Amino acid sequence: MPKEIIGILQAKTGFSIPAAENGIELYPLGRHLRGACGYIALDSDLTIADKFTDLNWDGVIFRDLIPVSRCDFQYEMDDRGVLIQCPECGDMYDLKMLKTVRTMTTQYKEIREGRKYRLSIIVQDEDYLNDIQKIVNIMKKTGIRLGQMKNSGHGLFVLRGWEIDDIDVYSGKNWRLLSDAVMPEGQKEIIIGKKIEKSDSFDKIRLRIIPRGTVINKQFSGFALGTYTGLGFGEIDPL
Repeated sequence: MPKEIIGILQAKTGFSIPAAENGIELYPLGRHLRGACGYIALDSDLTIADKFTDLNWDGVIFRDLIPVSRCDFQYEMDDRGVLIQCPECGDMYDLKMLKTVRTMTTQYKEIREGRKYRLSIIVQDEDYLNDIQKIVNIMKKTGIRLGQMKNSGHGLFVLRGWEIDDIDVYSGKNWRLLSDAVMPEGQKEIIIGKKIEKSDSFDKIRLRIIPRGTVINKQFSGFALGTYTGLGFGEIDPL
């Protein structure tokens, strides 16, 4: 049966991530988490390390780090997929979380430190459950770095706690996307980096996406819609 590792990551430092088409993303995405976990797996010589370069592999799904409020309640989204007020404590997570950082050579936007984010990793292929648990234990001990480090020490997250439990496969026909879904009929394009086989270099590939917040009526069973689900694309919320 599939397992879910669920926990809370807290930003110990500020962090910067790439700008989205409609402005800066306000939280790290599943593919950022997957990449960081891949480095841990490689450094620890784990069997799963080879799987991280296969972007089509979805034996493990690394979901977006959706922010949680001060009371540890996950923020809800409106119909456009925009984060809104916490329904429990009224906490807000918006553009006020941005700060401008200036260095000798550049200026950029950074997300402020201290806020908390959901850790959610779904293990569909239980052959790799032990490896994922080892990665999370290392994360608990040393922290994990996410986003773009514009200067030394930034992008550090600490794991405040985690647990593992069974998770039932979603089934139904009415869904809202909590993250962009890579699908042939996608209305927008994004570009991601893909490691070139037998090389240390990366290539850029274009993907068509249906944006988060979109409501989809389609009979489906699983954890995410579309392709590249192992990178956190296509997370769904049953309606």
